[in-house]
Amino acid sequence: MTIDKLHSPRDRWGSVTVADAMGPADPQIADDTIVDAALDILDVADADFLVLHGHDGLCVGLVTRAQFGPYRARSWYTERTAVSAIVHERGPFTRPGVSLSSAIDVMRARDLRACPVVDDGGYALGVLTVAAHAHSSSQPSRSPGAVRRVPPFGG
Repeated sequence: MTIDKLHSPRDRWGSVTVADAMGPADPQIADDTIVDAALDILDVADADFLVLHGHDGLCVGLVTRAQFGPYRARSWYTERTAVSAIVHERGPFTRPGVSLSSAIDVMRARDLRACPVVDDGGYALGVLTVAAHAHSSSQPSRSPGAVRRVPPFGG
């Protein structure tokens, strides 16, 4: 699949897709990274989440700053615990060609603030966040005469 197909601005029905609103899938770490190292990466990157991948490079989840909360004290436990052992989002993930409104509905139903976007092979292409959705929904429509429904968050 080519980059043009993966990042098509519209799906075949003309609606906005996940590819329009996703951000980069950075930072990424291996799921066997210890919690202490992951906390350092999270802080240095000033990120709200880390995308997790297995040894084969496939996306296996996403862990948020909030999910690291209980581990911020940095005890002997965090020096020996892999990120894969703590609670984190494990999927299902979304695809770049999915309509943005459908992806946001699923995120809302699962109470997610961020969701990895993966290709057909399972590799992370980007991350869809609530903030990205808010930004994309504030942009004017690119199609003349198009009517856009923006679902409210939290209700």
